[in-house]
This record gives sequence, C-alpha cells and structure tokens, in this order.
Amino acid sequence: MAARTAVLRAAFVAVSLLAAGGAAAQVGVGLTLETDHRFRGVSLSGGRPDVHLDLAWDGASGAYAGGAATSVELERDRRRGQLIGYLGYARAARGPTPGWEVGVSAAHFVAAAGYDYAELYAGLLGDDWNARLSLSPDYFGHGARTLYAELNAGRPLGAVWRAFAHLGALGAVGGVTSSTRPRYDVRAGLGATHDAWELQLAWVEAGRGDIYPTPYAAERRGFVLSVARFF
Repeated sequence: MAARTAVLRAAFVAVSLLAAGGAAAQVGVGLTLETDHRFRGVSLSGGRPDVHLDLAWDGASGAYAGGAATSVELERDRRRGQLIGYLGYARAARGPTPGWEVGVSAAHFVAAAGYDYAELYAGLLGDDWNARLSLSPDYFGHGARTLYAELNAGRPLGAVWRAFAHLGALGAVGGVTSSTRPRYDVRAGLGATHDAWELQLAWVEAGRGDIYPTPYAAERRGFVLSVARFF
C-alpha cells in the first residue's frame, strides 16, 4: 500500500509542478455529466449518473499531465471519492510514421485506499487513432498483475459530428488471481461539439470476467449519454 500511495503522490505533484511552468504550456479544465460511469466497460457508479472534473496540461516539449476527480461505488450503495493522476511524454505522428507515448497513472479511492493502484503505459499515436498497452502490478489493490490493451479511433462526420470506437482487452498476467481469460470491452457512438460543449451517445459493452472487485461487473451493456463543458 505504501508503494501505491507514493506513486499516486508523485503523479499529482508532477501535475502541479508542470502546470505552473512554461509560457507555451496549455491547461484545460473539463466538467462532465454522464448517465453511467463506465471504466473499461464496467459500471463504477451502479448504473446511476455521475459527475467528474478533469484537468489536463500539455507542454510544448511533448510532456503532458493531468488529473480527475469523481465518485464511485466499489460496494453497493457506498459512494466514495476517486482521484486519478497521470504523467507522460508523447511525440506526434509525422506523415505515415506514427507517434508514440509513455507514461504512468495512479488511482486513489478516498476512505478505501486498499483499492489504490498504478499503471505504466506505452502506445502508438496516429492522426485519428491510438493504441496503448497498460501494465498494473496490483490492479485495484487485489494482488493481480494485469495488462490492458486498447485501440481507439475517430472520424469526423462534418464540422460538428464525429464517430468514435474503442476496443479493449484486460487480462491477468500474474500475481494473485483466479481469472484465466481476458475481459473484453467495446465502446462506439457519435459525438457533437459546439463551442466549448461536447455531447456523446455511446453503446458500451463488456465481456465476463472476475478481475474487478465491483459488484456491478454483471451489468455488461447499455447506452451512456454524456455532456461536457470545457474551460
């Protein structure tokens, strides 16, 4: 637990330091309301609406960092706060050559630190797609070492609308776990942007698996509507 807490603190300290420096840096803040908080296909809000606040920093050198705050229900009818921090470095794609990124993220659950976990990730970046691998030594603090692979893509459908799709697979690659098969998740839908607002409607579905501690793992599919305001 001490190691997970140290990684989390480092991520949030890095966010604060980076956001304070560099005239060329860009800082963005977003507030999102969604009908269901789905993380890798799994509902972490019991199928109920959720609000989360996001902070992102992008530096001219390629470094980036950010954080998010929301609430989750890892146990039925028990709301807890969740804080997420991440820090990474990216190089943009150049022509047919894809870009790349590496980074670290950490999640902390208020009054439930036993679920805390961190991930190391690396990926490839295209103009309208990205692929990433994320490795956690102790996923959700339950002793399972996991690897998550994901592919994301988007396509403009005019000046306002766009289509997007996501495919992911989470599997245990060691540690203490009874899971022997990967858990797949998909997310696909349409989004619309106007000024600083974004509206999304997505179909989300997840396969079966027993890696997650949340009791909502059985709620595997459904539509999610979200509206976001960026500042």
